Amino acid sequence: MWFIYALLAGLFLAIEMLLWRHILKREHNYSTFILLFQFLPLVFYVPLIAFGERLSLPTENIGWILALAAGGAWTLNQILSAKSYRTTEVSVREPLYRTKLIWIPLLALLFLAEQPTLEKIAGMLLVLAGAFTVAYSGGKFKGEGVKLVLASAFFASVALVLDKAALSHFSPTFYAALMFAFSGFGVLLSRIGRKKLPGEKRAFFVKHWKVLMVASLLEALSFWMQIKALSEGEAGAVVPVLEMSVVFAAAGGMIFLGECGGLKRKIAGIALAVAGALLLKP
Repeated sequence: MWFIYALLAGLFLAIEMLLWRHILKREHNYSTFILLFQFLPLVFYVPLIAFGERLSLPTENIGWILALAAGGAWTLNQILSAKSYRTTEVSVREPLYRTKLIWIPLLALLFLAEQPTLEKIAGMLLVLAGAFTVAYSGGKFKGEGVKLVLASAFFASVALVLDKAALSHFSPTFYAALMFAFSGFGVLLSRIGRKKLPGEKRAFFVKHWKVLMVASLLEALSFWMQIKALSEGEAGAVVPVLEMSVVFAAAGGMIFLGECGGLKRKIAGIALAVAGALLLKP
């Protein structure tokens, strides 16, 4: 079942990415957006926690340490991602973001003792090749936010491996909600000392509330399915399937945001990513 969870998580994540780009390419107040976006999904987790699976909490301190570390990594990922969306097309940014696949197997091997098979390695390499094919054009990587994308990809890989380690101490739904809470407070801490305009959060929410609510619901569903997939499958196999979101994001960017430059290159990259994900299917 982990493959279905991971694939659906990728689809919902891709739609969410398009909504991020829709807002952030017009707005400069990315920190307010991230802050609202971290706390709003918690609303959707309340009924899941109240009426869903049995609550399980760590009996040892290591569980909370892993969760705090993962929350910190997700905070850095969210801040860097929001900045990159302002300058980089979705159809370029999302494939390039898949460079985290370089780090996932290594981190999983070092800290989770997950041994990658030849089939998994081949699948990962194909997905990664697809990502570079989409992002590489004219002898260079396109977009001013390339460094931000690469940095956010690294912290995402760290967070995902920490998630996998921490999930043995938590029930998946509660853990997913905890990550939103931790990263939300992390964003709050990052805003200390920043000059604030009166009513900026209210004005931002009123202007974008429809998109924010839809994106928050998609984020809640996507992350919950991602956590469920990680709780059932190996991180080294689950994460590349999650990267199928690159297919949906690239297609959506071309169809809905007019990102049609390098169409043949993008189609070739998407095909490579699909082939890699199919190799990872159990």
